[in-house]
Amino acid sequence: MAPERRRNHFIPIFLLNRFASKSNEKKKIFKIWEISKSSLPRLMSTRNVGFERDFYGGEDTGIEVAFSKEESNFGQVLTDIDRGRSPSELNDELTRFVWLQTIRTRALRLQFESLGQLLFDMLQEDEVVLALVDKIKSDFITNQDRHIEAEIKKLPPHQRATARVRARHPVARSIIGKMLTERITPEYLAKQIDSLRARANDQRLFEKSAVSGQLRGLRKLIEEGVSPPHFQPASWVVMQSGPDQVYLGDLCAFSISDSGETGSLMKHGKNWDEVYFPISSKMILVARKGAGHPRLTNDEVNMASVEHSLKYIYAKECPPAIDHLRDRIGKRAEVITRAEAESILFDSVLRKAAEPDSNV
Repeated sequence: MAPERRRNHFIPIFLLNRFASKSNEKKKIFKIWEISKSSLPRLMSTRNVGFERDFYGGEDTGIEVAFSKEESNFGQVLTDIDRGRSPSELNDELTRFVWLQTIRTRALRLQFESLGQLLFDMLQEDEVVLALVDKIKSDFITNQDRHIEAEIKKLPPHQRATARVRARHPVARSIIGKMLTERITPEYLAKQIDSLRARANDQRLFEKSAVSGQLRGLRKLIEEGVSPPHFQPASWVVMQSGPDQVYLGDLCAFSISDSGETGSLMKHGKNWDEVYFPISSKMILVARKGAGHPRLTNDEVNMASVEHSLKYIYAKECPPAIDHLRDRIGKRAEVITRAEAESILFDSVLRKAAEPDSNV
């Protein structure tokens, strides 16, 4: 495999070049400031930032080759906008571009790895386990028919019809319900959690799940060519930054929800209201559900890009207030809050408890 094919850019080079501070287009040399929380700013070639070896799984996946074709098209789309073409005339192309870039970044993959670890760490907390026990028991009582049917499906096929008849009797239902709820104890649940956690750590489950989930989403988008139903912008606008420069964060695009909260488009889902995507050192692309002026100012977009980045931001010029900027990197990089993680955890355990082959 050619070395260049193994340098998989999760932020496309053509996009980084649009933020370059020094360039030699004839020799195809572009340099950009890479700013991180943990090291001093560096002026780097755009070929040497925003990439990871075999990030998309190697040549066999075909993803890197597909991206090279996509990026050629997207580069032309942004050039058309530079020349004055209305972004609303490019709705299909921009929708695909923004969604593809949203799900291809390393920042998103690392955030979901961290989310998996957070959920399992929470399961080591006694109060979380006790709350899970109460929630599962309550669900067994509220949805008794569903859980009884799940137990019946564990029986051999020839015994299921008889079991369903017997389960309709009030006394039998009471006994079955009591058995189902009594077996869910903190000790039993902790045993299941310990077993699952040991397997997860041994098999690098969080990392593998984040990788496989991201690659599945990318393959589906490349093959089907459409973004999900919940991301279908009604209008587009380009914000010009004036004398101030625009920063590109390693999350690339971020959204603002109906309630005014900024964060990952993956987090907001169907509740997004606007999506902001810096496309050059002077321009910000905005996708909207409606019309009117963008809700955020240039300064607010810059700060949100910085705070929602996981590790890096990229800029044409090294800003004077660099220490303040570095301190803000990653301040709001979480995919979800702890309260949202608890909700996901409870729902996941309840789904597992309802599976026919579940031991919970």
